[in-house]
Amino acid sequence: MTQAANNPQKPAAEAIQAWLIANVAEALGIDPHEIDIHEPLESYGLSSRDAVSLTGDLEDWLSCRVSPTLVWEYPTIEAIAHYLSGDASGETAQTRLGVAQADAAPLRPATTAAELAEMSDEEAEALLLQKLTDLGQ
Repeated sequence: MTQAANNPQKPAAEAIQAWLIANVAEALGIDPHEIDIHEPLESYGLSSRDAVSLTGDLEDWLSCRVSPTLVWEYPTIEAIAHYLSGDASGETAQTRLGVAQADAAPLRPATTAAELAEMSDEEAEALLLQKLTDLGQ
């Protein structure tokens, strides 16, 4: 995966956090003030399809490849933002789920945010499971 850290125009962690808060709130239909950046996103009921779609939107916004498993690798908004901004100081062993970095498993070029939005939950989960399997190899 090409990290935002490799992008000379990478946003700061705070900007990524703000983007994530707004987009997660919109996806879940909740007030952005209800989102805690330290709380795992799965605790808000984010579906696999929503998570994969979110990473596709992030990919578009950052203009770089983002692993569809990002939400599982970095379970909180804070962890995702620090990772994508290249700020390793915000990453701790506890923010990682022990999944290998997705460098070897980039998002297939034909999978766009629009395509992800059109997928059923089952299709999105199948894609996610395939990517997780690829990471394990």
